[in-house]
Amino acid sequence: MDYASNPVVINTGPQQQDFKPAIIFMEDSVYYKNENFIPVDQWEPETPEDRVVNVTKGNFIAPICATYGLNIDPNMRFDHFVLSTKKCYNSNDMRAHLFQYINYFEKFYDTDREYIAVLYRLKTIMDKYDSTLYPCNAFFYDMYRYILTGELERKVARMVDDNYTLELNYVNMRSPSLQYTDYHAKLLLRMSILMDLCIPLLTNYAYMHRVDNIDDYLIAFFDYILNLYDVDMYSKLYDTAYTNIYTNQKTNQGVWDKQDIRAIDITTHSTHSVRNIILNIMPKYTFVRNIISFNCASIRENTKYQVTDIGFEYSYVPISSSKRDEDSVSDFD
Repeated sequence: MDYASNPVVINTGPQQQDFKPAIIFMEDSVYYKNENFIPVDQWEPETPEDRVVNVTKGNFIAPICATYGLNIDPNMRFDHFVLSTKKCYNSNDMRAHLFQYINYFEKFYDTDREYIAVLYRLKTIMDKYDSTLYPCNAFFYDMYRYILTGELERKVARMVDDNYTLELNYVNMRSPSLQYTDYHAKLLLRMSILMDLCIPLLTNYAYMHRVDNIDDYLIAFFDYILNLYDVDMYSKLYDTAYTNIYTNQKTNQGVWDKQDIRAIDITTHSTHSVRNIILNIMPKYTFVRNIISFNCASIRENTKYQVTDIGFEYSYVPISSSKRDEDSVSDFD
């Protein structure tokens, strides 16, 4: 899809009064796909300049001080963004993914280092103000206007258009919500890269301001990403989860009949599966795999882990009204 000739509708996000532009960005640089194009999943950083950011155990490191000539004590770790507040974002696989995709994005699409400018601005505010002066809703608003709806989002769109290789042509006339086209897949990939760009800021804010429930906090922000375009992606993911789980229930009816005691049914498990996709699967999307199949596989694995392939922690004991104790009391009594 030609992004310029087929613009995607972007929804209006959180509002804030007294808006004052905090960053003036340089003119955008455009990277055009040509015969020497290297897909992101095949690209390998070759020089120090290719490694704009670094991702180590527990930290995402951006060259803020070097880029802006800041004379800040290295012990203050101003360039560091804590990742360890969300365990799966600090895994080896996720750190490697962030390193690969963000460095590729910086080399070919964000050559004016607009992303580094956003990191600089928001890290300064996070370090300077506590959560009473810089509450979560203000932080989300800044992330929304600087990353989700600005020039960075348009650069992400170009990266997706250049790297996209899937050919989805599945049609479901009975349930259109289960139908995924290339348009839907491209939106999911754009959402994934936007999540990657936001994760270092989100996890660092959670660390600095001691966010209690990290998953609810992340879902609250990722909801802006899911509602950014003209497709109700949450409903689409939910319908996909529900259909897969409903099929599983028909095959494993006996196991599902026992789930009431755990307060689990198709609806609650579908909701849990969608949360799992949003938090743990979407940020790891790549262009070399079918992300729709990836979602379905995660739903199946989550169902095994949560329902069908785990031991049952409760025992069922048969009771009888005819057997009575010495006081003539039965089990039913």
